Amino acid sequence: MWRWWASACRTPRGSPEASAATPDEQALVHAAGDVIRHYFDAAGAPVDWEGERRMIAASPKQLRRAGLVVGIAAGPEKAEAILGAVRAGLVTALVTDARTAEAVLGREPAK
Repeated sequence: MWRWWASACRTPRGSPEASAATPDEQALVHAAGDVIRHYFDAAGAPVDWEGERRMIAASPKQLRRAGLVVGIAAGPEKAEAILGAVRAGLVTALVTDARTAEAVLGREPAK
């Protein structure tokens, strides 16, 4: 069983963190979240970044082949990342709280 934490990857433009980020890290501003540092947008499309090639982790292909991949995320602000992970085929089950589940269920389908 794989565990992941979907993370919001947005850094406000003009913030000190944005100016200190490498160009590769700045590309992640378009990501909705990640599953073990495999980033994706809200529609589930992969967001490439340089560091992914240097990781030692299960690949997205391996995650998709697994029988059960449990995502763990909490907070309504994670709804977009949760849906992106599901659309990307990286998770098959979710552990969360009621507020987050309501936020996920209340989202519009990706276009």
